[in-house]
Amino acid sequence: MKTLFAVALATVVATSASAQYRPTSPQPGPMQGLPPNAKVTKTTQTFNFAPLKRGFDVPYERIPLVLADIDNSVKFDPKPAPTNNGVKAIVADAGKALPAFGKPTKMDVQGFKGSGNGVIVALYYSKKLPTDARATLNKLFFGKPEDKNAPQNVEFAVTDNVIVIWNFPRHENQAKMASQQKFFDLVSQVASEKQNKK
Repeated sequence: MKTLFAVALATVVATSASAQYRPTSPQPGPMQGLPPNAKVTKTTQTFNFAPLKRGFDVPYERIPLVLADIDNSVKFDPKPAPTNNGVKAIVADAGKALPAFGKPTKMDVQGFKGSGNGVIVALYYSKKLPTDARATLNKLFFGKPEDKNAPQNVEFAVTDNVIVIWNFPRHENQAKMASQQKFFDLVSQVASEKQNKK
């Protein structure tokens, strides 16, 4: 399903990084710049939602995490505490923080503690979001309209009517990775269904 999604829309890039260097040739062999006896001790997965194309929407109710999505090391925090000032402003008053977007119809804020400290904010707008929504959010979070390479302490995805924001101080965070994987799978499913209807 992920392959079909990537071919159909080429929107979300998921990369697994096992070391700083990768082989440049397709033949198996030692990674360039590393000793031949180097071993991979850990892999991480990063989702880059910046290239996500517009023109479709995802079922908003399926975005928030539920207990079944996370392991026991992560606990829901009833008092979410964003660390980024832009995310704090959205949580306090999304309509005021993002006046060009209007007031969201729905907003869910999930806080996490334990091994998953951080905040996920999901917003649903009944009207289609402006075409420059990513640039507007980048300005709010980072002071500049350009996208930053993931991972960052704030990452986000934008569809026609939905914004999902991940504000986590640590990249390797179980709640963040579970949420991004869930959103990726949801987008992949919607894209596949749309492709199959053609």
